[in-house]
Amino acid sequence: MGRPDSVRPRTRGVGAAALSGFPPMFGLGGCGHMAPIPPIPSLCAKGDIRMAGRRPLFIVGALVFLLLAAACLYRLLVGLPITIGGHMIGQTVSFFGFVIFLAISLILFRGASARD
Repeated sequence: MGRPDSVRPRTRGVGAAALSGFPPMFGLGGCGHMAPIPPIPSLCAKGDIRMAGRRPLFIVGALVFLLLAAACLYRLLVGLPITIGGHMIGQTVSFFGFVIFLAISLILFRGASARD
């Protein structure tokens, strides 16, 4: 009928989840005790594949923020008036926008060129 107890595979807990052969969810065994979570195989042995996949996104994001910084600088140099809802938007907003967008762009360019 069944296999003897000495041949039966060991299970971690009690219930259908423990008998299914799949690891328990969230690292909890069938009885609520913490079961070891197996390590995830790393792709870093073949080069940093995960970061290489993100580099184009970093570059595109950096270019977008660089374009926004250029638009703020253009407004600062030319002095284009911006009116929203009857209120004039001052040049100070463009200055802070230029500084913030340029800083984010530089951070993203450095992230794209980093070799970890």
